[in-house]
Amino acid sequence: KCINLQGHRSGVRWACFSSDDEMILTTSSSQAKVWNTRSGSCIRTLDGTGYGLCGMFLPGNRHVLIGTKSGDLELYDLTAASLLEKLQAHKGTLWSLHPRPDGKGFVTGGGDKAVKLWEYKVKRSESGSASIGLSLAREMEMTDEVLSVCFSPNGKWLAVGLLDSTIKVFFEDSLKFYLSLYGHKLPVMCMDISSDSSLLVSGGADKDLKIWGLDFGDCHKSLFAHEGSVMSVRFCPNTHYCFTCGKDKRIKFWDCDKFEQVMVLSGHHAEVWSLSIAKQGTLLVSSSNDRSIRIWEQTDEMVFVHLEKRKELEEKLDASNENVGAAAPPGKLVGSGLDEPLDSAPVATGADSRSMVGAERLMEAMEVVKLEKQRWAEYHKAVEREKRGEEDGADDDGRGLKALFEAHAGHVKGAAIPEPAKNPVLAGKTSAEYVFTELQGISAAARTDALINLPFKYAGMLLKLCEEILEEKLNTEAVVQTVLFLAATRRDQITQSRELMECVTRLRNQIRRKVRRQRDEIGETIAGFRCKIGAGELQKRQHFYTEDDSSKMEWRGNGVGEDRNASDPFFVIDRRGTAAVAASSKRRKKA
Repeated sequence: KCINLQGHRSGVRWACFSSDDEMILTTSSSQAKVWNTRSGSCIRTLDGTGYGLCGMFLPGNRHVLIGTKSGDLELYDLTAASLLEKLQAHKGTLWSLHPRPDGKGFVTGGGDKAVKLWEYKVKRSESGSASIGLSLAREMEMTDEVLSVCFSPNGKWLAVGLLDSTIKVFFEDSLKFYLSLYGHKLPVMCMDISSDSSLLVSGGADKDLKIWGLDFGDCHKSLFAHEGSVMSVRFCPNTHYCFTCGKDKRIKFWDCDKFEQVMVLSGHHAEVWSLSIAKQGTLLVSSSNDRSIRIWEQTDEMVFVHLEKRKELEEKLDASNENVGAAAPPGKLVGSGLDEPLDSAPVATGADSRSMVGAERLMEAMEVVKLEKQRWAEYHKAVEREKRGEEDGADDDGRGLKALFEAHAGHVKGAAIPEPAKNPVLAGKTSAEYVFTELQGISAAARTDALINLPFKYAGMLLKLCEEILEEKLNTEAVVQTVLFLAATRRDQITQSRELMECVTRLRNQIRRKVRRQRDEIGETIAGFRCKIGAGELQKRQHFYTEDDSSKMEWRGNGVGEDRNASDPFFVIDRRGTAAVAASSKRRKKA
């Protein structure tokens, strides 16, 4: 659902859940709001705040803390919607804050190159009432501006992301240096640590998502995450899955163990600034520069990674085709004598979603066939090895009854090797039939583009499979068109491969034999039809009737005899059931 009523009047820079996941805090340039997670209604509006870049709920969820662009920390009481305390925490921008795992304080990082650790304290007013306050516990100077800070869930480490594109990891208790993580090419914008404190993920302005191990500080994987800067990254609780958002308006879901993208969430219409995941891991909230706050809910629907990748690829291709469009006709050229633009056919814009899907289908089919052939080749090799072992045993120990028993045992062993299980993907078809079915499943309009988009490796495999398809006596037309098209478009590459040249030669001979055979069959069929038509015309001219006398005729068409007067019309029925009428017996006699 999208919370768009009673919302912010400018881009929402920060969003986070309360500890019980019942409320959401959001900040913008001039105000902060607290929302009810279930109903989506605004509970409190805190006007007059600074430009909030980060925030958090304090323990008990009755107070909120906001870090501003001016470097201030603002503490608000949600019950009265009033400002309790305002501190100048940093001399520069306060970019990030993060709560301690034990709930006793938090850490902040700012543009003044300082990392400060804060603790909660109880303040007494003149009237004797108690309220919560903030006190600075420790401070640490860094070499560059601090853009992101994060505690490990086990409370052992403190990670600091810097403007110089590095990440420094310190021990939380002593603030002694532990690790330095190098790899980002541009400043580190965000980071997070997994629940088991074994992995650290970081996103930077270089559009990359990097996965680090906190045991040795090695980079497990670097992934190209977004088309723009990665603005926020969050681990799902008790997993190694994480969400990222960026300036490309998208939210992406990643598997940090398999190093692959799982799915993409689209919905925002501007840069996505921040993310937050509920403690139960079933809700995700995102805030964007389009002034919207979106809550995403986990469902029981299955997600297939390869289908999500195909969907994303199709969207990219469609978007690229919309941007490219058709080529413009040539205009006036100096010295060409052309004063008016010439009408010309639009130039092909290359791959589209249908052709790419067709090419992927062909490649997947050929990979399935390749694996199936490898399985059967290994099976036949195993059987041959057993047979060779039997023969060698008979040659070496062919003297006596013992050798005979060993040879018999070897024969039984070779025969007992089970055949590979049938691949359910093939659905009982042979390799040639399976590839031919996929080839026929692509429409004629998209088949040409699909063949163009095939890599040369798969184009060679398809040429070899066309030999098997022709031997299976399947439809020749589609195969011949495929072979001729590949031979014409990949001529230079084919001529450089001796194996493919021999394959093309064999295909040429096979196609010629097939075409001659089909031509002869068509000729025989045409000749048979002509003979049948000629015989029919000859029979059509013959009339069969019997005449008893001039006044009586027998109608042989239906086997019923009738008396006929001389003046009655005369009917003649031929073999095909056609009736001819004679006006009178006189005309019949003259004829």
